[in-house]
Amino acid sequence: MMAKKPKRISMRIKSLLLFSGLCLTIIIVFAIESSLVDASDVAIVNYWQRHYIPLTAIALFMAGYALWEYRAHRKAEIASKRLEKIATTDMLTGAYNRHFLVDQVTGEIAEARRYGQKIGLLILDIDHFKHINDQFGHVAGDQVLKDLVTRIQGQLREADTLARWGGEEFLVLLPHCTLDDTLGLAEKLRKLIADSAFPDVGSVQISIGASEYRPRETFIEWLNRTDQALYRAKSEGRNTVRTAD
Repeated sequence: MMAKKPKRISMRIKSLLLFSGLCLTIIIVFAIESSLVDASDVAIVNYWQRHYIPLTAIALFMAGYALWEYRAHRKAEIASKRLEKIATTDMLTGAYNRHFLVDQVTGEIAEARRYGQKIGLLILDIDHFKHINDQFGHVAGDQVLKDLVTRIQGQLREADTLARWGGEEFLVLLPHCTLDDTLGLAEKLRKLIADSAFPDVGSVQISIGASEYRPRETFIEWLNRTDQALYRAKSEGRNTVRTAD
């Protein structure tokens, strides 16, 4: 997962708030000073009108403008996050998309080459998904994809990345995982899906290919090895997990 960026308030808003605070400080000083002034020398009302009211008006105006700027800043931030989500997320299932996964894999491979860390990869595919669409319709098939993602995400760590690779095929990137760790999770996911019926369609099963990253391997080479493991899982009966060579 990408690290979350700390929230920042724009320099314009900070400047406005600082100026408003300065005005308020001056107002307080004038208010204290006016309370100490001898009423026989300077009329308190005139003193207040001359100094206190203009500064109060300025401070209120600047504070209001700072609030307006902050709201505009927040709207822009929300719009930016929405665009980022559209760019990185599969809109049907809520999983990450292929582009985001490739970016994550690139970073993890660089870390693995530099520090020798372990990385696991799963490719999982819904068995007989065409039959689900043909028998129950594409709306039911889409719901199966959504439910599948929800169930898988519930078993992953924050550092893991689940992405829809295409159709009914998904990839799971597992930083800091050995092959044994990866296989353990794969079997857990396979059993979770097989043992819990899906609304409207009943039993759903998945086949999984599992692998661990090899030093100096490219992502395409790693992906192809894992895909071959998935192919063996499909050809050897489905609803099973196979390890890449």
